[in-house]
Amino acid sequence: MPRSCLVYTVVGTAANEPNVTQTEHLLHGEEKDVFLHAGYIGADKREELKDRDVNWQIAMKRASSKPSRKRAGLVGCCASWNR
Repeated sequence: MPRSCLVYTVVGTAANEPNVTQTEHLLHGEEKDVFLHAGYIGADKREELKDRDVNWQIAMKRASSKPSRKRAGLVGCCASWNR
């Protein structure tokens, strides 16, 4: 019977530490599919994880509520922003 929907590890970190830094500690090594939320974007490219033979399923970040430059009619224009 396949093992699924089981929690193997829970890791707590400081609020200013990105989730993706803990990915290798959360995997047990026998995964074929890994499903992660957007906080783990880039996990599949990290040095300590890039050699894992798993099917990475990482959610996209939520779209920004700001209008894009394309929708605002600024495509092709040069704009300088003072910050």
